[in-house]
Amino acid sequence: MIWKGTPVYLKGPTVDSAGQSKNQTMRSKELSLELRDRIVSKHRSGKGYQNISAALKVPKNTEAIILKRKKFGTTKTLPTAGRPAKLINQGRKALVRELERICREEWEKSQNTGVPSL
Repeated sequence: MIWKGTPVYLKGPTVDSAGQSKNQTMRSKELSLELRDRIVSKHRSGKGYQNISAALKVPKNTEAIILKRKKFGTTKTLPTAGRPAKLINQGRKALVRELERICREEWEKSQNTGVPSL
């Protein structure tokens, strides 16, 4: 099974001058900034999506990078819009463990000092 974002090596991990594996297209979540700039420069020179894809061994749907440059004027990764997500279960459990540890330490300290508990 191939997980989303996992690079796939068809033959050995041979690398070409672009930093890409040969004889395959790149499969990962995000392209490097240098590669995105290279894609944009090839597009500015008049090459089409298919030629860019073949030359740099990237998927053909790289027009998103070019559209992003046209819209925002940059190929850098931009922050997402909207409010950050609520605390997930893993974070919530860690917070509860930390609070329980602090309460337990305070309770043990009060037991050792003879201060009446509340």
